[in-house]
Amino acid sequence: MTTRSVSKMADINVSFRQRALIEFLVKEEQSAVDIHQRLQCANEMPAWVPAVLGDG
Repeated sequence: MTTRSVSKMADINVSFRQRALIEFLVKEEQSAVDIHQRLQCANEMPAWVPAVLGDG
């Protein structure tokens, strides 16, 4: 396994975990802005939100 494939797997894992959290927070009726801000704070980086909200 190369370093690049390990990095890609880590990115997929983060994306999967973010999506699961987003789906949960949507069911909890959290706003898209709130979800985005919470993910940014947790990751200290831009967060990806669109898939669950219908843009992806």
